[in-house]
Amino acid sequence: MSCEVFNESDFGMIEGCEQTFSINLYNIFGEEYTSAIIDYVEWRISKYGETESIVSKKSTEGSILIDENIITISIDARDTEGLHGKFTHQLFIKDGHGRQFIADLGKISI
Repeated sequence: MSCEVFNESDFGMIEGCEQTFSINLYNIFGEEYTSAIIDYVEWRISKYGETESIVSKKSTEGSILIDENIITISIDARDTEGLHGKFTHQLFIKDGHGRQFIADLGKISI
């Protein structure tokens, strides 16, 4: 099953399903982003309006792949088991100089 993409950052999915989606950093920054050195990526889901992370994926765990300016995130079925409602997701990037920034922020309907 694939994600239902509303725009670059907002999408819907069914709870308990595996999902894989990609975020193109070129589209987010509006310029080519292939020369940056990405050291670490983390993706988090929080209940809409809250700050506590309930699902987290890290590039060091193998669930996030980085191919130049495309970051692909795989969500396991158990990650969303029992979740329903509105959630926010954030993509954190740490570059080769140790600077961390939020590269993407969006909504997920489960």
